Amino acid sequence: MQGSGRWPGWARLGAAAAVLVAAIAAGPARAADRFQLDQRYGTIAFTVSNLGLFRSHGEFARFAGRLTLDAADPAATSIGVTVAAESVRTPWAQETDMLRSADFFDVARYKQIRFRSEAVRPTGPGRYAIAGRLTLRGITRPITLAARLVHATTDPATGRQIDDFVVTGTLSRKDFGMTADPLFIADRVGIDIHARIILARPILTATHGG
Repeated sequence: MQGSGRWPGWARLGAAAAVLVAAIAAGPARAADRFQLDQRYGTIAFTVSNLGLFRSHGEFARFAGRLTLDAADPAATSIGVTVAAESVRTPWAQETDMLRSADFFDVARYKQIRFRSEAVRPTGPGRYAIAGRLTLRGITRPITLAARLVHATTDPATGRQIDDFVVTGTLSRKDFGMTADPLFIADRVGIDIHARIILARPILTATHGG
């Protein structure tokens, strides 16, 4: 549906962000361990172009997730994330209200954004493709995200490895019924998720130079 000059691009970004959050977890890792998402060590953010001249940014404040990690076989990892749609926020209150409206996230009808992984595939040292299904506004579509290990260190107090990931991707807001303001807001939305996993021992190797 057509909008009235508001900024709808945030909506699709939020959905993507939900997927990225899945990578954040805390606790020691053993084969097929399950972790709960810890919001203290992660962010779910999104970006969209407006008129091709500048970019708008937003994020979700509340989310929950689980990561099932097989230390012997990282490709067997599974991810599930649920995001509170109403928790979307931007630097401007009016813009935030617009994103919560029926033209965009429609938070009165659709309370949650959900992502469930279907496959996690290594694509290089410290890099993974996460394929899954994203549900937004009651519509489910396939999506693939790229996860990259950007930093690995050891906590001197516990001896555990701390791995920091960045998860990125894009999605089309019109795929989820957000078609307002197509001349003002770009259809493609960028996803940028930062996640931290605390492991019992090293199982991954960080890449160098980005």
